[in-house]
Amino acid sequence: MKSKEVIFLAIVTLYIAYLIIPIFMYVSRLNISMVCIVTTISIFVLYPKCFFNKVAYAGLVYLTILFLYYLAGKHLPVFGTGDFPDLVRLMMATAFVLPNLAIAFVMNSLNSKVIYGYVAFSSLVLLFLSFISFTPLIINDASILRLITTTNQNIYIDPRLPHYSLLHAYIMLLPVILLGFKVKKDKLRWFFLFTSLYLVYVILQSSIVTILVLTFIVIIIMLSYNPLMEKRSVIRALGIVLVALLVIESGVLSLIMENLVSYYDDTASASKMRYFRDLIAGNQVEAGNSMEQRDNLHQMSIDSFIENPLFGGGKEGSHSSLLDRLGAVGLVGFVPYLVFLYSIVITTLHSFINRQSKITFLIVVFCAFMLLYTKGIFGQECWLFFIVLAPAVLHYLELDKHKKNGKTPSSISHIKQ
Repeated sequence: MKSKEVIFLAIVTLYIAYLIIPIFMYVSRLNISMVCIVTTISIFVLYPKCFFNKVAYAGLVYLTILFLYYLAGKHLPVFGTGDFPDLVRLMMATAFVLPNLAIAFVMNSLNSKVIYGYVAFSSLVLLFLSFISFTPLIINDASILRLITTTNQNIYIDPRLPHYSLLHAYIMLLPVILLGFKVKKDKLRWFFLFTSLYLVYVILQSSIVTILVLTFIVIIIMLSYNPLMEKRSVIRALGIVLVALLVIESGVLSLIMENLVSYYDDTASASKMRYFRDLIAGNQVEAGNSMEQRDNLHQMSIDSFIENPLFGGGKEGSHSSLLDRLGAVGLVGFVPYLVFLYSIVITTLHSFINRQSKITFLIVVFCAFMLLYTKGIFGQECWLFFIVLAPAVLHYLELDKHKKNGKTPSSISHIKQ
C-alpha cells in the first residue's frame, strides 16, 4: 500500500471515529465544522483530481444557486444547523457534506479491495466499540437512550450516548449489516448477526418513531428478499403483509400500541404513539399532538412553495429537509438539489457488480429519503452512513464474494486520473 493511501486511511479512520463514537467527540472538544473542513482539505491535497466528477459538479451548481439567493437577499432553508445567519448556516451545511463526498470520491476512484475492506471493517469495529462504550449505561437503565429525545431540557445526557443525529443514521446501515449476515458463510456471519441485533435493540430503545417504522420495513424486506428466487420473495413478502393485516384486524396491534404508549411515556415520541394508537382504534385523535404539529409545519413549507413556485416564498416549517428547500427556494433551488442527490444515487448504483448489492443500496436510499422528508436535519452522520459506510460495506461484501474470479466493482465517479 502506498504511503498516500495510508495517510488517507488514517484521516478517514479518525473522522469516522469522531462521528461514530460519541465520547471521542466529547473528549476531543473539537468543533465539528472545523473537523469537517480540515478533513476535506487534507483529502483534497492528497487526491485533487478525484474531486472533478459529475457528483461534484452537481453539488457545485446547487451551492452556487443558493449563494445567488443569499446575494439577492432571499431567505435560505434552515438545514438543521441552528439559529445562525443564512451564510453561516450554508457554510455549515456544506461542511457537513464535503468530507463524506471527499472520502467517497477517493475511496471509489482508487477502486482497491484493500481500501474497501479497511473502511468497511474498521467502520464496523468502531461502531462495535461505540456500542461497548454505552452498553453499561443501558444495562444499568434500559430506558436511558430515551433521554436523548426527551422534552425535558434539564436532564443530563451522558456523553457516551449516541446523539440524536447519529441515532437516525443507524437505520441506513441496518440493511447492509443484515445482508452481511445473509451472504457471509464464515465466522464473520455471527459478527454481522450480533451487530444487527444490537443495532435493532438500540433503535428500539431510542423511541424515535420514524426510525422504528423504517426498522420494521427494512427487516421485512431483507428477510423476505432473495435475488435468486425473486418470485418466492414476492410471495413471502405478501405473506408477511397478510399476517400483519390479520394482526391489525384481531386487535393485537391496538394492544401493542397501548403498551408502546406506556413504554415511551415522557419522550418526544409519546404523542406520536398516542396518535397511532387512536388512529388504529378508530378513536378521535387528540388535538395538538406532535403528528398534527408536524403536518402543520410541512404545510407551511408547501404554502410557501405555492406562494412562489419558481423562486420559493422564503419560508419553511423546519421539519422536512426536502419540503423546507422546496418552500424556501422554489423549483430553481430544489431541482438542482434533487439532481445532486440523484447523481449520488445513480453513480453509486453503477459501481456495484451484483443485483443484490444494488437492491440493498436502494433500500438504504429509501431510508435516507424518508429521513430527508420527515426530518428537518440530515447531519454529517447521516451523510457518512449514506454515501460512505453503507456503500463501503456493500463493496466489501461484493469483493469477498467475487475474489475467486478476480472481479472488482467499477468506480463510482469514473474519474480519469
